[in-house]
Amino acid sequence: MYNWSMPSVFKAFVDAISRAGVTYAHGPDGAIVGQLAGKKVLFITSRGADLRPGSPYASMDALTPALKAAFGFLGVATPTFVDAQPLQFANQEARAEALERARHELTAVAASWAKPASNANTQDAASYQDIDSEIAQ
Repeated sequence: MYNWSMPSVFKAFVDAISRAGVTYAHGPDGAIVGQLAGKKVLFITSRGADLRPGSPYASMDALTPALKAAFGFLGVATPTFVDAQPLQFANQEARAEALERARHELTAVAASWAKPASNANTQDAASYQDIDSEIAQ
């Protein structure tokens, strides 16, 4: 996180993957339809201050809402966030706790994502591979 939001290079990446006809489309009624529904998205961030809900600086987190909005537009309803915070404006004990909390959260995400989906549809998987190929180009 840079000054409460995303680095410009990452913003350029978000702009590059936001492509009409690839990651979003216009429905028959003109509504935007995100094409990444069902995709798993994980954001791992580090933050100098504690911006978690309930903290004094929570309102300064512009990154999480921006990523939720951008990827929601693309069809990702529930991105996952693991935030190591506070790392700069905290004592050594708080930093260690923040890193341990992030490690624990990542372990839980990995375990959860490693479980096979019981309702996996091979046609959906094939269409996601097509989208992945389009994005890579």
